[in-house]
Amino acid sequence: MSKLAEGRKIDEVIKILKGIPCGARSTSCPDQLAIALEEIKNK
Repeated sequence: MSKLAEGRKIDEVIKILKGIPCGARSTSCPDQLAIALEEIKNK
């Protein structure tokens, strides 16, 4: 995921990663990263 985020703005990374499910789960590691980035951005 670090290579995917490299050189991109935080909003772009959030847009790419947010909402990705993991099997039957409603969230995933990429989705959790997007949530954390949103929290950082909103501080």
